[in-house]
Amino acid sequence: LAAQSDVETKRYDSGEVYEGQFREGRQHGAGSLTRPDGFSYVGEFRDGWIEGEGVAKYPNGSVYEGTFVGGKPQGKGRITYAEGGGYEGDWIEGRIEGEGIARYVDGMVYEGTFKNSQPDGHGVLTRPDGYRYEGGFVAGEPQGEAELRYPDGSVYVGEIKAGLREGQGKMTLPDGDVYEGTWVAGRFEGAGAAAQSNGDVYEGGFVDGKR
Repeated sequence: LAAQSDVETKRYDSGEVYEGQFREGRQHGAGSLTRPDGFSYVGEFRDGWIEGEGVAKYPNGSVYEGTFVGGKPQGKGRITYAEGGGYEGDWIEGRIEGEGIARYVDGMVYEGTFKNSQPDGHGVLTRPDGYRYEGGFVAGEPQGEAELRYPDGSVYVGEIKAGLREGQGKMTLPDGDVYEGTWVAGRFEGAGAAAQSNGDVYEGGFVDGKR
């Protein structure tokens, strides 16, 4: 096996500068790389590739710390965006994919499954105002069976489509009133039942939440 060299500095025609170890003329071992576009990396290299543990700073100001394979984030890693917010969890070929936690600039937090860098699968979304959604996501949108807790204390359990209450569901209001039945585009509409906290119960048709 060829031995790794001591630390050397090499400047390439592309403008890249590498400082670190080499093996058989290729970047291998611990090193740092900078590019003219503002990209920089400090960490492990294998056979000329950014591979292993390291920290990359991208031209847009984002910083990724974690595992790389073939020059791309893969495995476990954490990214912090220049504008704030970030993500920590699984990566595949440079994409956010698998299980993780995303924190957004507005204070929203999503913890769950990702696909193609978007919430997709089961997850929990919370907001600073007390809103909490737990359930399904498809391509970044709430969809499927879910439980929603609103800032005013209302709780909805049922079906969600394109981020809205749609299908069969049950809404319990802070005052104890309960609406259970069909929902359309976020409104209680169609066949259902309303049970008020005073004991009154109505079953039948509803239009925009009204009998």
